[in-house]
Order: sequence, then C-alpha cells, then structure tokens
Amino acid sequence: MRISFHATISAFAFGLFAVGIAAPWFSQSPSRLPLPPEQCRRIVSLAPSATEALFALGLGDRVAGVSRFCDYPPEAASRPVVGGYVDLNYEVVVAVRPDLVVALKEHRIHQRNLHKLGIPTLLVDHQSLEGVWESLEILDDVCGAEGRGRLLAEQIRRRLDQVQQKFAGCRRPRVLMVLEREGSARHVSACRVVGREGYFDRMIELAGGINACGEIWIRY
Repeated sequence: MRISFHATISAFAFGLFAVGIAAPWFSQSPSRLPLPPEQCRRIVSLAPSATEALFALGLGDRVAGVSRFCDYPPEAASRPVVGGYVDLNYEVVVAVRPDLVVALKEHRIHQRNLHKLGIPTLLVDHQSLEGVWESLEILDDVCGAEGRGRLLAEQIRRRLDQVQQKFAGCRRPRVLMVLEREGSARHVSACRVVGREGYFDRMIELAGGINACGEIWIRY
C-alpha cells in the first residue's frame, strides 16, 4: 500500500492544507526554456509530485504522459505510461510528442538524454518545503497557469504559518510518519518511515511534533 503525498499532507496538516500537491522544485529558470508558455501544451511528468502539482494548477489537460507511479489524481491513470524512475522508456516519451518533460533533480541522466533528443526538461526538487511555493511559481511561469501557481504558493505559506501558530507552546509529541507499508491492517510486514533528511522531517517540526526517527540521517 503506497500512501500518496496528497493524502499524507492532507492528513498530517489536520486539514489546513486545502489542496494536496507534492513539492516540485526546478533547477532551470523559465528564461532558459526554449518554449513560450502558450506553446507548452503537452507535458510529460516523471514524478507523482509533479503530476499532482500540474493538476492542482489546472494543467491536467496538458499532461500527455506520466510515470507508472503517478496515481493521483485518478485522472492521471488514463495517461500513457512512459516508464519509471530508473527505466524510462525514451521511445514512448518521443511517441507522446511532449513540449516539456518534468523530472526529479536526482534524474539528471534523463535530462541529458532527453536533451539529446531535443526535448526540453525541467528538473524538480522534492527535498525542501521552501521549494513548494517556488516550484509552483515557476510552473506558473513556464506553463502559463495564469497566476494560479502564485496564488496556491501564497495559500500554502499562510497555512504553514497557521500550523505553526496553532501548535506553538503545545507539548511536542513524538511522531512516527509512515509513508508506505506492506501487509494487512492486523499484520504489517514492512514499512517505510521518515528519517531526518528531507521536508517530511520539517513538516513534523512545523506541526509541533518531534520526528521519532529524527536521529537517523536518511530520508526514508
């Protein structure tokens, strides 16, 4: 059972995040991209977080392809699957005829290979909360989301402030954040929990908790 990032944020922030987007951050500025926003009509997303962000900004109709892990929102499942993180099918990507590919910054090899194929690629970073609003603003600029990215970024900033204010001065409970588990409700055979690295640890801190695995210097 894989818990989507959308569901994780919605539950974790106790409803204060009205929209669930995962955090996409970008290593390229819009000025370096060869396409003006009005020509960015077909987008391939290689990360669930990027897919969720595109749909959250009202750009879902432009998503022309996704990775096999992109299962939220449900509409994403109807898009052509171009592979996974390490087994991207470049032939399928080319067949989809994308104007832009959005990938994780860890997958620079995909960026290099797609560049050779003449396909613009925007790298995103999932490792900091600060990147959430920055990435939304960049997606807004790159894809022409008519200000929706900037509006959503500001909403997230305000809600993060609300979370901090709500739990300021409260007792700080130890929190075990489980992102994925295997087995049944009665018997869990394995699970993936949040470590010290990455933005999930900071989410726990902002909400007034202490990461139960915060002494482990790994992301998961």
